[in-house]
Amino acid sequence: MRIVSRLLLFPLVAVFLVMATQMAVRAVDRPVNLFYGKINLIKENGVIRGYNASGFISVQSLGGAEKVYVRYCYPDGNWKEVEAKYERQAADGTSAWSFKTEDIFPSFHYYDFSCRFAIRYEVGGKTYWDNNGGKDYFIRSTNVPVKENIPYVLGKSALFLEYSCRCNNGRQLEGGIILKNLGYNKTVKIIYTTDNWGTVKEAYASYAESFATGLERWTFHLTDLPTNGKVKFCIAYTVNGTTYWDNNFRNDYQN
Repeated sequence: MRIVSRLLLFPLVAVFLVMATQMAVRAVDRPVNLFYGKINLIKENGVIRGYNASGFISVQSLGGAEKVYVRYCYPDGNWKEVEAKYERQAADGTSAWSFKTEDIFPSFHYYDFSCRFAIRYEVGGKTYWDNNGGKDYFIRSTNVPVKENIPYVLGKSALFLEYSCRCNNGRQLEGGIILKNLGYNKTVKIIYTTDNWGTVKEAYASYAESFATGLERWTFHLTDLPTNGKVKFCIAYTVNGTTYWDNNFRNDYQN
């Protein structure tokens, strides 16, 4: 019986080994993924003049010299490349790389600013792509009524800080958050400190608008802040029993 039991175990062990190998292979099939990307409008004296695209990329390091590129094109159809820059390690153990495309100043009456892009990771003589399943990533900021406004795209990230700024002589902090609509009932909190985390406060963000791509904008407004010193903060988005964080890749946001 013992011999039979051992013989029966051999195929099971073989199956588990094959499954483990397949899982390991799949884990490195695409070690590069978009965190998020967005269109940035360039303004001069309050007037829109042009734009660029920027964002963050997640890289699961495979060792050795690494290069990360973003291949992109504007509406003129000419593909270009920009090299991404390593920033720091993300909370999930991957490394965070930032990118920004060149500024472009097209002539326009109604504006229709768009960027199509894909990501390339080169390491150890191999090349890995994140091209959104073969469709490329696409973002657009426009005020043309018949065209869809999709100025943000989220990959791995469930949310990111769109902007933040101090106002009212520094006594207030306001900002915007872009997040995936993962469920109707959700809460979005700002966890912040004015004394380098000696004490901690919380404030709720409020829903502002939805995008056709399933993303939402939420805004927040912190008041009665000390005018001297920095405000450090991070964002907690809770939905379906899970909390997603944006803490600027473990570096906190500061204003």
